[in-house]
Amino acid sequence: MRVDIEGVFDKLHKNGINFYTGVPDSLLKDFCSFIETDKEENEHVITANEGNAIGVAAGRYLATGMPACVYMQNSGFGNAINPLLSLADPSVFGIPMLILVGWRGEPDSSDEVQHRKQGRIMKELLHALDIPYFHALKPSDFLETLQSAINTTITESRPVVVLVSKDTFSAEVPLKENLDDYPMSRSRAIEVLLENLPEESFTVSSTGFITRELFDIRTRTSNKFRNDFMMVGSMGHASSIALGLAVSQPQKRIVCIDGDGAALMHLGAMPVNADIQNKDFLHIVINNGVHGSVGNQPTVAKKIDLSGIAKSCGYSVTTKVKDEVGLIHELRRFATLNGTKFLEILVNTDCDENLKRPSITPAENKLIFMEAIRDGSN
Repeated sequence: MRVDIEGVFDKLHKNGINFYTGVPDSLLKDFCSFIETDKEENEHVITANEGNAIGVAAGRYLATGMPACVYMQNSGFGNAINPLLSLADPSVFGIPMLILVGWRGEPDSSDEVQHRKQGRIMKELLHALDIPYFHALKPSDFLETLQSAINTTITESRPVVVLVSKDTFSAEVPLKENLDDYPMSRSRAIEVLLENLPEESFTVSSTGFITRELFDIRTRTSNKFRNDFMMVGSMGHASSIALGLAVSQPQKRIVCIDGDGAALMHLGAMPVNADIQNKDFLHIVINNGVHGSVGNQPTVAKKIDLSGIAKSCGYSVTTKVKDEVGLIHELRRFATLNGTKFLEILVNTDCDENLKRPSITPAENKLIFMEAIRDGSN
């Protein structure tokens, strides 16, 4: 029997925890959706990355004297380690916070390859960091485990982690309907990209649905994914991988197909990408305004001007499109230009939730891609 989600929030509220911040996670999807649906704007902040969330939680405690609840997936826990140790640790400022971590790759569970190592070492990592952690062996123990974690963070004035297993929470909570009216879906945008990018382009696709949709389209059409590096983890680092390719093979056409949540997670990569101009590098961000693969929680990407930010970062050419005609026109124009270019594609949130993951392994993808991009190189 799973844990009633309202009971979890009732437990937190009774202990004075009524502020939430973090990065949405698939195992915590019901928890995150409940927050987004039920909480007021001043009670919830979805951050760009997990380290940001630790900072926000610290600010909340300094302002109110009460700990915040931070949520994240364990794959992003590494982003939080620096502020946890150099800010919140009891040897520094001693800031309490309750951190719920979706435990992807938990030992003895079935999960994707990119989560297995992180899941296997999660307890050892927390032990090495000297961060107390709690884990309910079965859902019926979760509320008692949660209370123990709350008691520890408050009495010891330090961060504590609650590891949350798959299928811990109860019913799915529907999010508010997204009312955007952009004509293209993300999948259609990727299809148009693959049809109109120069054939000799090499692509790096961001983790999540972008990679899954790209592989699905390749499989249904040409089955030629030799020039595609399809990321399955390391959210936010696709454009940096593409930059490494571009500076190492400046004669090759390098295209990064990024997502808005991923681009926001490590936005500092953009001025670095733009700084080196003697390459053919196209950074594309497909902006649907949500974290699609973990429950459609909103990002801030449609409230800001990503292409304007790219321009101020120094990309040589930047633009934004909203439909197929505009996308095809800009791709043809970009094909005639060198330098570091940025293209933002505004799309709706339509998505096939049953998309399969790539059938080739990351290791196989790596070898195929390396052979392709090094072909003809000195």
